[in-house]
Amino acid sequence: MNSVQIKPACHDDAARLGLMQGYEDDFELDHGISLAKTFSKDAHYRMSRDFPKSKALVDVLQAVGSDLVVNARVRKLLEDRKVPGLEFFEVRILNHKGVAVKEQYFVINLLHLVDCVDRKKTRYTPNSLNKEKMVDVSNLTIIESKIDKELQLFRVRGLPMLTVVTRELAAALKKAKVVGLDFPELASFTF
Repeated sequence: MNSVQIKPACHDDAARLGLMQGYEDDFELDHGISLAKTFSKDAHYRMSRDFPKSKALVDVLQAVGSDLVVNARVRKLLEDRKVPGLEFFEVRILNHKGVAVKEQYFVINLLHLVDCVDRKKTRYTPNSLNKEKMVDVSNLTIIESKIDKELQLFRVRGLPMLTVVTRELAAALKKAKVVGLDFPELASFTF
């Protein structure tokens, strides 16, 4: 398997974020559509009150949901590698007192949504409101041949909480010592 999950991870005293605020349509980040004309300049995240001692501003911050919130260094790494299908939107990070931090952060909008789940081998329940979406997922099995070879980072159709990265890009991010990411195997995905 050439792909793994990419997900924000809590590291030591790293800041943890709540839901995005200031942009009502944040669910659109899960749908693979361009938001270049509609994304709000007022979008921001507040550090979670549930973790008052978690304040460190690492490369990738964990937010509620599946948003990838990265600093300027990670953005540059991805742009330098010419990772296709990404939009970066600047978002403010508010500390526990509601004051914006000086560091620059971006939420990534992944434009590629790939229909690659082997629904015969993967155990899941169709979402009662949208049969395309899956819940109670285990034994996730991906059909690699359905993934365009040029894609390095993408979302999976039917599983908006899952973001996939090639092993090559994961290795490059590890080599660059990006703090705040984990790369679990796809088979370990549950939702």
